[in-house]
Amino acid sequence: MNDWSRHDALLLIGDEALRRRGTGIKGFPYVYDLAREWQEWQGLPFVFAVWARRRDLPPDAKEELDGLLARSVALSSRDFTAVGRPTAAGSACPRRSRRLSGGFTFVLGEKEMEAIETFDRLVRELEEETTVHAHDARR
Repeated sequence: MNDWSRHDALLLIGDEALRRRGTGIKGFPYVYDLAREWQEWQGLPFVFAVWARRRDLPPDAKEELDGLLARSVALSSRDFTAVGRPTAAGSACPRRSRRLSGGFTFVLGEKEMEAIETFDRLVRELEEETTVHAHDARR
């Protein structure tokens, strides 16, 4: 059992987030689903992660990595539920894990790219605002 009483806030992911989604956690009155909040706020999909590679990789390594990733996505997309089945079987919420995993997108489309660009712009604006306030506080 986790002792979260010494924390001011929590970010739960995976099984723990699924378990606590409906019940919450004692002492933490607010529970937010980041994907739902982002969708309602920006009207865009929530991009949880991206596959990325370093720009300075040698061209042959880039090509090999891109090919491996493309083949993996192609194979997985044929029956994605089979990919998540071992994890879902050991999950605290196997039915929900399978249902949620079926909603994943593995290729970034226009909306996903727009979401990433929007997030990046918002972070930059926040950083600029924070810098201005920090500078003003030193005066």
